[in-house]
Amino acid sequence: MFYHINSNMKDNKYCKTLIYQSERKSHLDKLVDFVHPVKFTDKIDTLFNEITTWKPNVVVVIDFDKEIFYSFKENQSIIKSLDAFFVAVCPKFDRALNIEAYDVGFYSLIEENNDYLLYLKLSGLLRRKASDIGNRLVIDDILSIDKNMHRINIKGVNLHLSKNNFELFQYLAENQERRVSPDEIAMVINGGKKRRVTVNAIAARMSRLRKTLDSVGAGDWIQNDHGFGYFFQLADDNAEKCSEPMDSFKTS
Repeated sequence: MFYHINSNMKDNKYCKTLIYQSERKSHLDKLVDFVHPVKFTDKIDTLFNEITTWKPNVVVVIDFDKEIFYSFKENQSIIKSLDAFFVAVCPKFDRALNIEAYDVGFYSLIEENNDYLLYLKLSGLLRRKASDIGNRLVIDDILSIDKNMHRINIKGVNLHLSKNNFELFQYLAENQERRVSPDEIAMVINGGKKRRVTVNAIAARMSRLRKTLDSVGAGDWIQNDHGFGYFFQLADDNAEKCSEPMDSFKTS
């Protein structure tokens, strides 16, 4: 199921999702009802065969470890030549892989406190190695999707591995060639439904975000043209109405 945000948008492509997981997980199996068509595989050789023959639009790698990393690195030319959206899911951050793991060109979902933070390798924008700041990784605004570099730039979005987020992966894969707005992302994440955010909720989330930014020494990161308002626009259906209270919570 996909949510058409813009009535003028061209028809969605037929999107196929391939999921690799070293061990079958029941909560992932339930997603089959929501993401069509989808295939599961638990063998690396089969994974590469499916990638080259079935040609999925979305490839999700569960339990991204050293073995799968080196297998993909050996086949890097094949991976980079595909027109597909890649996601790597790490059950826990493996410091032995360090930032090198993301040179393959994957987006990475890194688990922290049972949540998944969407993380990516951005040349020139990631100013410190992941090993320097642990699992708390800071990411930028939603700007665009670079089709050739297999890259998306997202800011402060805490995503759970769920129905709506698999739909988000597919939605982004379908719209690689154009700028995707924060409102579109919010609509897909929220299952196509609009959601209001109260001033108190905004204040509480700003406080938590500030603590996170301070903990990684990234206090200047939020001081840009969008400010805090842009961060919370993701969960708000009418950002302009909240611009005044959002601005009042900005830090100096």
